[in-house]
Amino acid sequence: MKTNTKTKLLISLCAVICALSVTNISVAGWKDLKDSIKSEKNKAEKKVKKGSKTGFATSHTSSPVGKTHLDTKTVSTSKPNPELRSSILKCDDVALSNVQIGNVSSYNVSEGISSSKYTGFINRRPASVSNTCFVGVLKSDECATIEVSKAALDKASGGTSNNLKMQCVYSDNPSTMATSEVPYKADNVSLKDMLLKCGHDQGDGYACDEGSNSSRAGKYKKQNLNGKVQLSVCAVRYHQAPEGGQHIYCQYYNKKSKKSIFGFEFDQTRN
Repeated sequence: MKTNTKTKLLISLCAVICALSVTNISVAGWKDLKDSIKSEKNKAEKKVKKGSKTGFATSHTSSPVGKTHLDTKTVSTSKPNPELRSSILKCDDVALSNVQIGNVSSYNVSEGISSSKYTGFINRRPASVSNTCFVGVLKSDECATIEVSKAALDKASGGTSNNLKMQCVYSDNPSTMATSEVPYKADNVSLKDMLLKCGHDQGDGYACDEGSNSSRAGKYKKQNLNGKVQLSVCAVRYHQAPEGGQHIYCQYYNKKSKKSIFGFEFDQTRN
């Protein structure tokens, strides 16, 4: 019994000593782990600071988005080049008449309590023709309409429109041809836009007719263009135009006579 009692006491004592040893090791292990975590944290913080100094992204951030020209109204600062109309433009033997400047835009037509929108040549005013056949400087979205004798035009061009071509150059750099977003022909304003629909809201200065678009076009031609043809051009906008706009000089050139039927300049701004 004494032997067994001693054995039990020794076993118990060993168990206590082992438990204490394990406890001491665990405490030491946790201390080492905590020190290791702290060290890694310090290293990570140093890397973050270093990354921010060198300009590398260390986290997801949103950068400010700059405004584009679409957010603001385009204001033109471009200027025309008066020298071109005298140095380049050589006028053909085709007289211009009834030259007008205006806008092809929408107007309202009322009938009772209903209202409809139509497109027409409105805001018209007489153009001041200079240098014999220069019809003026157009603002963006403005158009010019010109009447000429059909017989005179046919004689000058040899009776074919293939000899007539629009030529355009940049006003501030006349040695460079302008080919993007310029009027290619002289037919930008339709005849149906010249005779408005009755019931319009444009005042008494505009003749009108009740007919359809095609019938109004035919009626205007019969009443106003007897022996004449209408030529027309518009100052088109362009989405890649400079921010301050750009002036473009154009002339309706006759390859047969080496002269032009008319010339004009326009201020091109962005859409």
